[in-house]
Amino acid sequence: PRHPMPRHPMPRHPMPRHPMPRHPMARKGSRRCSEDDRSTRQCAVSRDLLPDSELLRFVVGPDGAPVLDLAGRLPGRGMYVCSDRASLSAFLSGTVRMRMPKGLILPQPESEQQLLKIGEQLSRRMIESVGLAKRAGGAQLGVDSLRHLLEEGVEPLVLLAADVADHTREKVERLLRMRGGVAPLDVLDRERLGAACGRGPVAVQTITVPGLYPRIRMDALRWRAFFMG
Repeated sequence: PRHPMPRHPMPRHPMPRHPMPRHPMARKGSRRCSEDDRSTRQCAVSRDLLPDSELLRFVVGPDGAPVLDLAGRLPGRGMYVCSDRASLSAFLSGTVRMRMPKGLILPQPESEQQLLKIGEQLSRRMIESVGLAKRAGGAQLGVDSLRHLLEEGVEPLVLLAADVADHTREKVERLLRMRGGVAPLDVLDRERLGAACGRGPVAVQTITVPGLYPRIRMDALRWRAFFMG
């Protein structure tokens, strides 16, 4: 009679678990670095490699005009341009040589009017981002609220109205330096910053929704580059 060969289970060797290397731009304690920290692209005007937070994406519209894509979701090949007014003006007026997607028509007529529209879109996007934080229950107002959050160990994202008084700016910056916080971001003006959260004029806005930090930081940096250079 044939005796079947005994079946011995093969020993299972667990795969060694090697920790994933931390990205050099990732902050200590964060789960992952933000998308705008990881990604760099080339500006069509200056040809410099820059992070996404300093660039605006354009795609070709049906009529051949460049269409601003602030959310980065529109289909088609994108062109990236520095978000300052000088670069955008050179892009729209076609005064620099660059690789252009098929169908893009440059120069664009009334480029100054288009610049104004871009500024309005940047402001509207900034207001929407602050509104998202407000609806999530993570937007507080004033210097006192900021002080209490810092004393509790919270690391908020601080927004200052671009027309804030000098003594208020100095007070906020001193608080952040003492507690090791991130420098505040200049956005909008007091009227619009307050309107974004359904209030009157607001000089200091404190955001405490970490999931919105990358979006709000990117929107603020783009707004500041366009309006404040």
